[in-house]
Amino acid sequence: MGTIKLYYRSGTDIDRTQLAIAKGFGELLSTQLSSYELDRQAELLARAEVKALQAQINPHFLFNTLNTIASLTRTDPTKARDLLREFSVFYRRTLEGSDQLIPLSRELEQTRRYLKIEKARFGENRIVEEEFVEPGCESLPVPSFLVQPIVENSVRHAMREEGALHIDIHVAVDGNDVLVAVADDGLGMDQQTADKLLAAASKPSGEEKGTGIALKNVAERVERFYGAGSGVEIISKPGEGTCVTLRLGEAALTLHNGSKG
Repeated sequence: MGTIKLYYRSGTDIDRTQLAIAKGFGELLSTQLSSYELDRQAELLARAEVKALQAQINPHFLFNTLNTIASLTRTDPTKARDLLREFSVFYRRTLEGSDQLIPLSRELEQTRRYLKIEKARFGENRIVEEEFVEPGCESLPVPSFLVQPIVENSVRHAMREEGALHIDIHVAVDGNDVLVAVADDGLGMDQQTADKLLAAASKPSGEEKGTGIALKNVAERVERFYGAGSGVEIISKPGEGTCVTLRLGEAALTLHNGSKG
């Protein structure tokens, strides 16, 4: 709310044209102020979402990692020291502010740190990851917590009692979009369950837990930061595994233009 004052040398100078100009100028400023406020609220909401993600750090992961490091201090002190260093960096990256987009390469580094910690817990042969990133996509600006929560869901919910869990991270350009896929060959689920999980992720309710809330946070930020056509797709089959694909609408344009247009 505000006031615009226009001064004239004489009252006779004020006619319908001048009134129309004044009214139009006021409406223009009002629209600009409203647009700024909407952008500010969206930015505050995005920050709140990241803070919420940070607050949801799984305490079991924390305790399990500390127990693993404690065990290694006796059997393999060098490995324990290396893991403690990685764990420190992992949590520092998790807890630090994330007001801006980060390069995809940094998000993938964080994902690799997470997997290294889980490998130390379960065994090096229990988790086998592969990563393919189309050249040029490493610099793609992405919100933090985009890939790592999906990989964490695979480890937490897809691992069998025995045998290795294979996780494949694939990033490629598709027209103006960029596709980020995380596939595993774990327990999987029927497609109906996968569809329900995806539907729950698109709802504004806060009742989701575990896999649901992680996917919901990812889906909301994909839609917030990227253009039309953005979204999440889940394909899964019991006993064969799950593939979660993020379509980052118009993200490939940032690779050519250097910034989000």
